[in-house]
Amino acid sequence: MTCATTDGHVGAMTVNSFASLSLDPPLVLWSIDNACDQAPRFRASSHYAVNILSAGQQELSNRLAMPGENKLADIPYDKGQTDTPLLRDCCAQLECEIINRVAGGDHVILIGQVIAATHYDREPLIYHGGGYRSLK
Repeated sequence: MTCATTDGHVGAMTVNSFASLSLDPPLVLWSIDNACDQAPRFRASSHYAVNILSAGQQELSNRLAMPGENKLADIPYDKGQTDTPLLRDCCAQLECEIINRVAGGDHVILIGQVIAATHYDREPLIYHGGGYRSLK
C-alpha cells in the first residue's frame, strides 16, 4: 500500500489483509494496526494505492514490511490520478478514495472506492505459509 498525505509525505507498507468488498461500486478494503509507524500517514490521507507486486519484487516487499520513514526515498515511482505513489513494474495498481474507516479492535479497516485501475501482464508476487511462492 502507498499513500500521499496532505503534508507531502509518503506512506508505504506491505500488507496481507487486502480484500475485495464490492463490484458495484468497486470497493476494496484492508486493515492497519493502530500502532504501526505508517498508521498516521494513512489516517491523514484521503486516498491510497494498492500496488500488487510482481514476482521480481520480493526485495521491495521485504523492505516495505519493515518499520521506518521515507521507505520510498530511493525507489522510483509515478504519481497516479490521486497523487498516490504507483510503484513501477507491478502486476496491477488500484487507486482508491477512502470512503470509510471502521474501527476493528487494535486495527482500523480502510474501505476504498477504486477510481482508477491498471493491469500488467506479469506474474504476481505470492506470499503464503511464511514464504514467497511461485505459480509455476
